[in-house]
Amino acid sequence: MPHVSERKLKNKVFVRMSLEMIEIISAHSQKGKTKALFGELLSQTERVMLAKRLAIVLMLKKGYSFELIEKTLKVSPVTVTKYWKKLKQGELETISRHVESAKAKKAFWDAIEKAVRLGMPKYGKGRWAGLYKNSK
Repeated sequence: MPHVSERKLKNKVFVRMSLEMIEIISAHSQKGKTKALFGELLSQTERVMLAKRLAIVLMLKKGYSFELIEKTLKVSPVTVTKYWKKLKQGELETISRHVESAKAKKAFWDAIEKAVRLGMPKYGKGRWAGLYKNSK
């Protein structure tokens, strides 16, 4: 988990830093530039953490069970529940709308299906049964 200093910033400083970060990211809206910016700005751990959060939201919207999300993404039940509550309270609508575009949806689900398959036995009767049962 990324480390955040216990020393608190003044709210005015935090707001200014947040706005500056948003401006920098917005200025690099081309795919290649955004990718490079995040590669330079975020550690591997931070990128994984953000990707898992996004995946949790999308899998919840798709109707996957909490248990399957936990096993596939290697996250705790508390984490899944936290994002489920945020979804129910309407706090994640911007993310939800953006990733539901056809192109983003296909790329994301291709990656999730690959991850799910990696966690399943390669051979044997009924290896897909658990996935289909949990995704309905």
